[in-house]
Amino acid sequence: MTKTILVVDDSKQSSNFLEHTLANGRYLLKHEDSANKALRRVQNENFDALIIDMFTVAMEGRKLFHALLSRTNFTVPPVILLTLDTQHEGYSNPPWDHKISCITKPLKPTELIWTLEKLMAVTAGEARHKLVNAYP
Repeated sequence: MTKTILVVDDSKQSSNFLEHTLANGRYLLKHEDSANKALRRVQNENFDALIIDMFTVAMEGRKLFHALLSRTNFTVPPVILLTLDTQHEGYSNPPWDHKISCITKPLKPTELIWTLEKLMAVTAGEARHKLVNAYP
C-alpha cells in the first residue's frame, strides 16, 4: 500500500534527494516549499507522514509543527524534522504524545527509511528486512 508523505522543504537539492531515496513505489511524495502552503494543504489532504525542514522560508518548520499541534479536530501524522543541529533542540523526546523524530543533515538514505518506517509503526524487523531489500 502506497503511503503519502508531505515534504516541506525549500531546498530543491534536499527535495530531490528525498524523492530519489523514497522512490521505490511504496511512497508518494508531495512537496511544498513553504510552511504556510503546507499548513493549508494538510487541512485539506490526508498524509501518512510529514517531513519538515526546520528552516523553511516564511515560517520555520518548528513554528509549522507547533501550529499543526495546536489545531483542534486534526490528527497530526508522524513527523520527521530535518535539522542541522545535532542536539535536535529538545524534539528527540517530545513532552507531548506524538510520533516525531529528528534527523540531522546531511541525510543518509538508510537512516531516513529506517526512521520513516519506525514512525509509521512498522516493526523493527520488518523495517530491517525492507532496508536489506532496498539496499542490497
